[in-house]
Amino acid sequence: MLFSEIYGVYFNTVAAILREAVKGSLDKKQLTDLVEQYALGESKLVIPDALLSEKWPLLLQGEDEENYSATIKNEPKMPLSILQKRWLKSLFSDPRIELFAASPAGLEDVEPLFDNSVFVYFDRYNDGDNYTAADYIANFKIILQALREKRKIWADYLSANNKKSSSVYIPVKLEYSNRDDKFRLIASDGERRTVLNVGRIKKVRLAESFREEEICGLTFNENILLLELKDKRNALNRVMLHFSHMKKETVRLEEDKYLVKLYYNKEDEKDLLIRVLSFGPFLKVLEPADFRERLCARIAKQIELFHSNKDFIAPELQ
Repeated sequence: MLFSEIYGVYFNTVAAILREAVKGSLDKKQLTDLVEQYALGESKLVIPDALLSEKWPLLLQGEDEENYSATIKNEPKMPLSILQKRWLKSLFSDPRIELFAASPAGLEDVEPLFDNSVFVYFDRYNDGDNYTAADYIANFKIILQALREKRKIWADYLSANNKKSSSVYIPVKLEYSNRDDKFRLIASDGERRTVLNVGRIKKVRLAESFREEEICGLTFNENILLLELKDKRNALNRVMLHFSHMKKETVRLEEDKYLVKLYYNKEDEKDLLIRVLSFGPFLKVLEPADFRERLCARIAKQIELFHSNKDFIAPELQ
């Protein structure tokens, strides 16, 4: 692991508890609330018991048996390790970092762990967004501000068909496509869901604030792909890694069989179909039916192409 576990969830949670205990104002309810705020769900069964039973000797019970103090005098600090600083410095070799106004202050004398040149992309289109263009950066930052402040935007947009338009949109979220190497804005024009490629937005301006009710009821629901996975040749790990950027649910059915539910946008369906096909017999599409039909049609077409090109295939490969 790149980062030491002492900087993980447990230690950050206990650090928050100790900060309150040092003040002498910690009781059982506050302890539980802090665990719920900072830790994972199952941590509610582990951290309070370990601290209150003195398995972790970090708290002292008060005379009234209701309040607790810390066994340390000063608030705990969580300084970054050299390895963490080097990793953070490496992020600044990625041109996308400028979009989020991140600052390398404090890392001036740190040697990066790697730079962007070490990555070789073999499954990505070559016409990605120009992240270093001044207009792109300015538009992206305005969109981020609109999302954070819940404000509408005026956007001048050039479609793939070179059709110009200028409309008011309610921004919902930004998405990044690793395959396309592009950001896109999921938005609403007040009546329906729409997708804008950030690179095609020519100019954007902040407009008035909007209320959550204005987008409630609109069709922002994600499509669901239900898959049956057979864990052969490390298929489970490969699927989890391959679709790591997507929202998913995984349930174990048998020793080597899993049910995987993937949430995706309709715009990504063609790309998703190709990616599912790449796993061969280890992934079976259960739903939706129209996705299964397109998958079968594509396989049938590939078989037809294979047989029609037999004369061009080396005998040992037939």
